[in-house]
Amino acid sequence: GELHPRVAERCDISSLPVYLFEIDLERLLPATMAPLKYRPIPKFPITLRDIAIVVNADTPSKRVQDIIEGSPLVARVTLFDVYTGKQVPAGKKSLAFRVLYQSPSRTLTDEEVNRAQQEIVSRLSRELGATLRQ
Repeated sequence: GELHPRVAERCDISSLPVYLFEIDLERLLPATMAPLKYRPIPKFPITLRDIAIVVNADTPSKRVQDIIEGSPLVARVTLFDVYTGKQVPAGKKSLAFRVLYQSPSRTLTDEEVNRAQQEIVSRLSRELGATLRQ
Protein backbone atom coordinates (compact mmCIF):
# COMPACT_ATOMS: atom_id res chain seq x y z
CA GLY A 1 0.00 0.00 0.00
CA GLU A 2 0.91 3.67 0.11
CA LEU A 3 3.50 4.82 2.65
CA HIS A 4 1.99 7.14 5.24
CA PRO A 5 2.75 10.78 4.31
CA ARG A 6 4.36 11.50 7.71
CA VAL A 7 6.76 8.58 7.33
CA ALA A 8 7.58 9.71 3.80
CA GLU A 9 8.22 13.24 5.07
CA ARG A 10 10.59 11.98 7.79
CA CYS A 11 12.51 10.05 5.13
CA ASP A 12 12.63 13.17 2.91
CA ILE A 13 10.66 11.47 0.11
CA SER A 14 7.40 13.34 0.40
CA SER A 15 7.33 14.95 -3.05
CA LEU A 16 5.68 11.90 -4.65
CA PRO A 17 3.51 9.09 -3.27
CA VAL A 18 5.54 6.04 -2.26
CA TYR A 19 4.10 2.53 -2.39
CA LEU A 20 5.40 -0.53 -0.59
CA PHE A 21 4.78 -4.20 -1.25
CA GLU A 22 6.03 -7.58 -0.19
CA ILE A 23 7.07 -10.42 -2.49
CA ASP A 24 7.10 -14.03 -1.37
CA LEU A 25 10.20 -15.14 -3.29
CA GLU A 26 9.92 -18.72 -2.06
CA ARG A 27 6.60 -19.05 -3.90
CA LEU A 28 7.83 -17.12 -6.95
CA LEU A 29 11.19 -18.85 -7.41
CA PRO A 30 9.92 -22.30 -8.53
CA ALA A 31 8.12 -20.68 -11.46
CA THR A 32 11.42 -19.26 -12.71
CA MET A 33 13.39 -22.48 -12.38
CA ALA A 34 12.68 -23.86 -15.85
CA PRO A 35 15.40 -26.21 -17.07
CA LEU A 36 18.13 -24.48 -19.03
CA LYS A 37 18.38 -25.39 -22.69
CA TYR A 38 21.66 -25.11 -24.51
CA ARG A 39 23.70 -26.68 -27.24
CA PRO A 40 27.37 -27.32 -26.65
CA ILE A 41 29.79 -25.34 -28.79
CA PRO A 42 30.39 -27.41 -31.93
CA LYS A 43 33.79 -29.06 -32.24
CA PHE A 44 33.59 -29.65 -35.98
CA PRO A 45 33.34 -27.12 -38.82
CA ILE A 46 30.19 -26.13 -40.64
CA THR A 47 29.53 -26.14 -44.36
CA LEU A 48 27.15 -23.54 -45.76
CA ARG A 49 25.17 -24.07 -48.94
CA ASP A 50 22.29 -22.17 -50.48
CA ILE A 51 19.27 -23.79 -52.10
CA ALA A 52 16.97 -21.74 -54.33
CA ILE A 53 13.85 -23.57 -55.44
CA VAL A 54 10.67 -22.75 -57.31
CA VAL A 55 7.39 -23.95 -55.80
CA ASN A 56 3.70 -23.19 -56.18
CA ALA A 57 2.89 -19.73 -54.82
CA ASP A 58 0.60 -21.20 -52.16
CA THR A 59 3.28 -23.53 -50.73
CA PRO A 60 4.18 -22.39 -47.21
CA SER A 61 7.90 -21.72 -46.77
CA LYS A 62 7.68 -23.52 -43.42
CA ARG A 63 6.74 -26.74 -45.24
CA VAL A 64 9.87 -26.43 -47.40
CA GLN A 65 12.01 -25.62 -44.36
CA ASP A 66 10.66 -28.66 -42.48
CA ILE A 67 11.69 -30.93 -45.36
CA ILE A 68 15.19 -29.43 -45.46
CA GLU A 69 15.53 -29.75 -41.68
CA GLY A 70 14.61 -33.42 -42.01
CA SER A 71 18.10 -34.20 -43.29
CA PRO A 72 20.25 -35.61 -40.48
CA LEU A 73 23.28 -33.50 -41.48
CA VAL A 74 21.38 -30.19 -41.43
CA ALA A 75 22.06 -28.15 -38.30
CA ARG A 76 20.18 -24.98 -39.23
CA VAL A 77 18.08 -23.55 -42.08
CA THR A 78 17.36 -19.88 -42.75
CA LEU A 79 15.00 -18.50 -45.38
CA PHE A 80 16.72 -15.45 -46.86
CA ASP A 81 14.78 -14.62 -50.01
CA VAL A 82 11.28 -14.93 -51.44
CA TYR A 83 10.91 -13.83 -55.05
CA THR A 84 8.06 -13.55 -57.51
CA GLY A 85 8.67 -11.74 -60.73
CA LYS A 86 9.72 -11.99 -64.35
CA GLN A 87 12.18 -14.86 -63.92
CA VAL A 88 9.63 -17.04 -62.08
CA PRO A 89 6.56 -18.50 -63.85
CA ALA A 90 3.11 -17.17 -62.95
CA GLY A 91 1.59 -18.95 -59.96
CA LYS A 92 5.05 -19.84 -58.64
CA LYS A 93 7.54 -18.32 -56.21
CA SER A 94 11.22 -18.75 -55.58
CA LEU A 95 12.42 -19.51 -52.05
CA ALA A 96 16.11 -19.28 -51.18
CA PHE A 97 17.43 -20.98 -48.05
CA ARG A 98 20.86 -20.92 -46.42
CA VAL A 99 21.56 -24.40 -45.11
CA LEU A 100 24.17 -25.09 -42.44
CA TYR A 101 25.49 -28.65 -42.54
CA GLN A 102 27.37 -30.03 -39.55
CA SER A 103 28.09 -33.27 -37.77
CA PRO A 104 28.51 -33.40 -33.99
CA SER A 105 31.06 -36.21 -34.31
CA ARG A 106 33.27 -35.50 -37.34
CA THR A 107 34.19 -33.16 -40.18
CA LEU A 108 31.89 -33.61 -43.17
CA THR A 109 33.37 -34.12 -46.62
CA ASP A 110 32.20 -32.16 -49.66
CA GLU A 111 30.90 -35.43 -51.08
CA GLU A 112 28.70 -36.04 -48.01
CA VAL A 113 27.31 -32.50 -48.12
CA ASN A 114 26.70 -32.71 -51.87
CA ARG A 115 24.87 -36.02 -51.42
CA ALA A 116 22.74 -34.62 -48.56
CA GLN A 117 21.90 -31.54 -50.63
CA GLN A 118 20.90 -33.69 -53.60
CA GLU A 119 18.69 -35.84 -51.36
CA ILE A 120 16.98 -32.69 -50.07
CA VAL A 121 16.37 -31.41 -53.60
CA SER A 122 14.99 -34.83 -54.64
CA ARG A 123 12.64 -34.92 -51.66
CA LEU A 124 11.44 -31.35 -52.35
CA SER A 125 10.77 -32.33 -55.96
CA ARG A 126 8.95 -35.52 -54.99
CA GLU A 127 6.81 -34.05 -52.19
CA LEU A 128 6.19 -30.50 -53.43
CA GLY A 129 6.92 -30.57 -57.15
CA ALA A 130 9.77 -28.12 -56.50
CA THR A 131 12.46 -27.39 -59.06
CA LEU A 132 15.88 -25.84 -58.59
CA ARG A 133 15.99 -22.20 -59.61
CA GLN A 134 18.57 -21.65 -62.33
